[in-house]
Amino acid sequence: MHGLSPGIIALAKTLIGALILAIVMPFCKKRPLYAKWYAVAACAFFGIFIMFIFETKAYGFDTAANVVVALMASACVTTIVLGKLFLGEHIRAATVIGALLAILGLVVIVGTKFSFGFSPIGTILASCAGAGYGIFSIIMKKNGLEGGLLLTRQMLMYGSMFLLIPVGMQLPASFEINYAVIGCLIGLAVFPTIFGFYCTTKAIQYLAPSRVQIIELSEPIFAALIALIFLHEQPGLSTFVGGILILLGISIANDLFRLPADRESVVSKNNPDMQ
Repeated sequence: MHGLSPGIIALAKTLIGALILAIVMPFCKKRPLYAKWYAVAACAFFGIFIMFIFETKAYGFDTAANVVVALMASACVTTIVLGKLFLGEHIRAATVIGALLAILGLVVIVGTKFSFGFSPIGTILASCAGAGYGIFSIIMKKNGLEGGLLLTRQMLMYGSMFLLIPVGMQLPASFEINYAVIGCLIGLAVFPTIFGFYCTTKAIQYLAPSRVQIIELSEPIFAALIALIFLHEQPGLSTFVGGILILLGISIANDLFRLPADRESVVSKNNPDMQ
């Protein structure tokens, strides 16, 4: 984008997002809470800095489709495993099957862009990016952080400081800034950054991180809807099939209907004499 590197774009949208919230927050009823600043800093380090660094590196070794699949799959697995270790969450059959179906749906949607010939280095880097995002959600839940604009603003502030280090070391010789670029950066700051982290942190506040990560696999469905509405792009058969698989996986993982194994588990808990 007009000579701007991915690092500068990431730093700019994160910093702009923090500045927008700094302007908005004084008009909110709640005042910022700086308790557990170390936990917020850790969330920003893993959820913004680590994810960006490894995701950007992964694109240099593998296709974008493969990187997205590996990243999202890794985020799901990380939250499921670490949720068990640090939050005491039970690894249910519904969670595992739901995650697998949603990931399969993601693979179907990316279709021909996806290649089963993964680059080992690209897969590892993308998996590290996804793990970073998963660790962020576990840290937030473990420390009982309240999701919303306050947490989002603090995360973006810390994230900007972390990103400033690598970006400052690789500034390009020249790049162009105009109204179109500024408008795009503000759009990136408001929608995927502020709105994205706001919704994610709020969801983690009320749901298990593993469920949130599985629900976030619905992103391609909304991307297809936005493309249809604003760009008039007609979704293909793979989008419909993949979307159904993702919605089915999300439904199973969130107990919209129960698997036989989970029904037995619920009955066993409600009837101690059966144990």
